[in-house]
Amino acid sequence: MLTSCVDRQMDIVRSKCRPFEHWLRQGTNNNILVFDEEANVGEFTKRLISLMKTCMRRNGGGHMTHLFISPEAYSHVYKWIPTKYRSGELYLGDLKAYGVELVINDNLGENQYLQKYFTDDLKGCLQSDDVELCLGIDINNDEVLLGSF
Repeated sequence: MLTSCVDRQMDIVRSKCRPFEHWLRQGTNNNILVFDEEANVGEFTKRLISLMKTCMRRNGGGHMTHLFISPEAYSHVYKWIPTKYRSGELYLGDLKAYGVELVINDNLGENQYLQKYFTDDLKGCLQSDDVELCLGIDINNDEVLLGSF
């Protein structure tokens, strides 16, 4: 079931004909990087999602519909899920937080392709000690926002 949720979200993104490099370029050009200053280094938090949603509304007028995160970030999300809804090592169901679809992308995370593309090719940089990048997208309005944790 988890695979079908991810496949469905990837189909939505593909339908907009935007490769992730395009989203990163657009997010970098927006020159806004959202971060949670209260979080530990490398900690993906609910507060970061909330801050990103607010920032997208205030700066782009969009409503964040999808947040692309690394598998490591998902391990933080897994801790938020009440035990009674967990099934073994996987959470079976839609990955949503604050009304935003969370989509795992294997190319995000430390030393992964999209993060290297962001730092090396686009010359982007993460906030202070942050180690990972996440990508917030409003699929309907072609808005992009970057977050770091």
